[in-house]
Amino acid sequence: MTKRITKASVIPLRHHDDARTSSAQDRLNLAERKAREAWAAGGSKRGRLAKEALAISADCTEAYMALATTSSDWQARVKLYRKAVDAGERVLGSDWKSKFAGSFWEEIETRPLMRAIASLANALRWEDELDEARDLYRELLMRNPTDQQEIRYELASVLLEAQEYSELDKLLAKYKDDRGAAIMYTKALYAFAKDGGSTEAEEALRLALEANHHVPLFLPGILETPTDKPATFLAGSEEEAIVYSWDNSFLWLDVPGAGKWLAQAIQKSDKYAKFDRALFEEIVEELKAE
Repeated sequence: MTKRITKASVIPLRHHDDARTSSAQDRLNLAERKAREAWAAGGSKRGRLAKEALAISADCTEAYMALATTSSDWQARVKLYRKAVDAGERVLGSDWKSKFAGSFWEEIETRPLMRAIASLANALRWEDELDEARDLYRELLMRNPTDQQEIRYELASVLLEAQEYSELDKLLAKYKDDRGAAIMYTKALYAFAKDGGSTEAEEALRLALEANHHVPLFLPGILETPTDKPATFLAGSEEEAIVYSWDNSFLWLDVPGAGKWLAQAIQKSDKYAKFDRALFEEIVEELKAE
């Protein structure tokens, strides 16, 4: 005999499903609060709080990312960032790409996923997985052309590192009016890599130094920097220089003569007149040695 389905028999089931969904959302909300505590903490406390958040909800994207920052093993970081991306996609639903098309970043609920994708790309870059990192940066720029995440800076660096100069030319042309240190120093290093100390390279370096003269001071790794990369910064600030150097100092080692070229430029500049002379000379010598 077929069971008769009545309105009365359906309603309790619907209520049960709603309650289950609400409960999952409540756990995620609680986990996200715990993840914010984790981000505010440091060291082992951050890791402990992040794990507590994940014990509450395995869908907490921010908790995976906070936990990843506590690991010195970059492969372990990559795995955690992949889990963060997976969690972010689960929360948004299988149709997230079409659902949020044209409104990424404007929709607040997409931001954890977008941050997770960016963090995964950054970690992949450090593991020399340049192709996947590049593709992820491209996807973020495609989905969010206004680029509040400043992914263009990361993509420019990856394209330079991978020697994908045709695409790099197009990207730099698109952002030709951008005066961010990452773009300006990428332009200068790219020009030097192509033509040595050409007029074009000299002009690019002059403009880079105008944009942020702190960058050369942090490239050799002599000056003390924070344990964590600065999350925010002002244009032309030391924090901006630290962020650029953190991600790109090795690129200046990869181009023969680039360090010496940069050292000679800052020696001629009057921007460092008030900087500690002994420390300045140490930085100059280290740049020349590179």
